[in-house]
Amino acid sequence: MKNILSVIFVIILFASCTSTNVYFTSPQPGFADDLSIIPERFQGTFYEVHKKDTTSDSLIYVVTDITIDGDTINDGNIVVKDWGNYLFVNTQGEEGVWNLLIIHLIRTLTNEEINIQSLHTDFGIDLTGFNVIVNSDSSKYIVDDLSTLQFHYLLRMSNQNRGNLIRLEQ
Repeated sequence: MKNILSVIFVIILFASCTSTNVYFTSPQPGFADDLSIIPERFQGTFYEVHKKDTTSDSLIYVVTDITIDGDTINDGNIVVKDWGNYLFVNTQGEEGVWNLLIIHLIRTLTNEEINIQSLHTDFGIDLTGFNVIVNSDSSKYIVDDLSTLQFHYLLRMSNQNRGNLIRLEQ
């Protein structure tokens, strides 16, 4: 029960800034290994920046080497992967499907931009040609057997559904 509550907390925590209706049968990306330690560049305390028309409260996230807001990664319900300047946070819901949140870090000599992104069909994602199981009761699209090329398409399209994070401290 504690694990289920932890997963629900992490989903609510990250889902507040972006919404999703695209889920997966396994953690993504399939070509990346599960992390046992979150890379230092993604660790710290972060403040979520809301759009002007959003009425929800601001959120603070604390990410350590093995936890996201106190929930341990790779405990069976939270799988974290990385690839380049991306961190992929996969959380498994009660239905057994995986929600994917994408953290994209862009650094220059004088600036840092951190985006939190998710997948939603309302933001231009076309799932034609994907192996999709549609849950018509809840408008969920569950993608199975995702190729690397298909993942790269979804990664590019996730830019349409993103929010911003500001690092408060390393």
